[in-house]
This record gives sequence, structure tokens and C-alpha cells, in this order.
Amino acid sequence: MRKAACLAALLLLPLASFAETFAVEAPEGFKLVHRSDSGALALTEYVAETDTDLTAWRDGIVVATLRGTDLSPTDFVALLDDDLARACPEAFAMDPDQSRVGDRAATLSIHACPRLRVNGRPEVSVLRVVEGDGALHAAMRVWVVSPPRDDLDRWTDWLRGLELCSDDCP
Repeated sequence: MRKAACLAALLLLPLASFAETFAVEAPEGFKLVHRSDSGALALTEYVAETDTDLTAWRDGIVVATLRGTDLSPTDFVALLDDDLARACPEAFAMDPDQSRVGDRAATLSIHACPRLRVNGRPEVSVLRVVEGDGALHAAMRVWVVSPPRDDLDRWTDWLRGLELCSDDCP
């Protein structure tokens, strides 16, 4: 789950901390398993409450703030696509749906791999990226199996509904 965030962090200059982030708490049925902030990258990860072995999770959510970057949401998605193609030659990605959140650029995209080289597992994800003040904000819902259409629609709506907040985050 961390591959895109880690790739992007390598391209960033560490800057002072920004308070802006996605307003996300653990959705019902998910538990927090990781939270870190290196200055350039703030990363939060959740897995389904039913996933007891964290090395073999099946349902995940990743929220990342990438600070100090001049990448656009579309550029970030292109980097993720390149990274995924190296990790999975059979990877599939749709062109990102580009939109605006207020005056900020945003994307929504789907990425899939039938078998990752690193662990042999499949992975399907829906990714939302919104530009912020000197940062990119990304949230990704990840499955190890292809989700049913109604599940995909529900989580896509959830990702679209995420809002940026600053000091007033929950």
C-alpha cells in the first residue's frame, strides 16, 4: 500500500509541517494500523477489523499528504502508474477522471494488478488525489480481490466526499 506514497516522498523536499490534510477517521469496520509523519510525508493506514494478520491484509485504506511537491494530481497518478507497471507487468489503470475541488485540481482513478511481483497477490485500488497548499493529498481504497460493483461505487463516493481541513480536523 505504501509504494506510491514512498515513491512520491523520494521526489519531495522536506519542508516545515503544513496543517492541511484530508479529514479522515477510521471508517466503520476499519482499524488504524499505522500513522507517521516525516515532514515530507504524512501517512495513515487502516485495514479491515477482520484482518488480523497485517502481512496478509485484504481490505485497506491509505491516506497520505505529500508536502513540498510541485506535482499535479495528474502527474502523481502518472508516477503511480509507472511504479505499478514495474511491480506488475499486467497492471491496468484507467485514465484519471480530472475535476476541481473548489479552486484545486483533483483526480479519481482506478488501478489494478492481477499479481504483484513482490508478494504474488492481486490488488485493486481507487485513488483520489487533491492538490493543496504546497502539498498533494491522496486517499486510496485498496482490495486484494476485485470488489463487487456496489462496493466500488460506495467507496468511490466516499473518496469523492473527502474534504480538506486544517486545524479543525476531527
